[in-house]
Amino acid sequence: LVHRSIHDEFLPKLILAGKNFGHDQPQVNLVYATRLQSLVKDALHRGAKLALGSVDELVGAKVQATIVTEGTPEMDLYTEESFGPTMVIILFDTEEEAIRIANELSFGLSASVWTRDIGRAMRVAKEIESGAVHINSSTCFDEATLPHGGVNESGYGRFGSVWGFREFTTTKTVTVNIEASDSL
Repeated sequence: LVHRSIHDEFLPKLILAGKNFGHDQPQVNLVYATRLQSLVKDALHRGAKLALGSVDELVGAKVQATIVTEGTPEMDLYTEESFGPTMVIILFDTEEEAIRIANELSFGLSASVWTRDIGRAMRVAKEIESGAVHINSSTCFDEATLPHGGVNESGYGRFGSVWGFREFTTTKTVTVNIEASDSL
């Protein structure tokens, strides 16, 4: 999600970062790379614009870093987690609209809020339905001492540190009456 007022300044910087990400990112297999390519083609067919990358024939299971703009809810790339080097730009005008868009998506593993206003960032982070929200930082962050896990279709439960033990452990209480044991 990108605020409409900064889109024109932000997009060239994002494209440069995408170019520095690497030309071809290897995926798990050709089927997965083809799925990513299909998501981008669907977005372009439904009105998105290609800002970085290519939808040409794949070379093995490698996919170029790809950015599409003008994302809308009709696009599969808008509504499905790509788990690849793909990004769709979705514009918003108000804080409330950004929160609504974020929360209407069916996934919620990790989110990121970028702003100079930390108070606003904290307010938005509290409202976003996601397993984690990173303020002015990447969503690719796992800290072993913090709980990690998603909401909605991005999973349930937490792993990491003591939270992981709690998620995968069933607690049982067993009591013993010592006095009754002697008479049995």
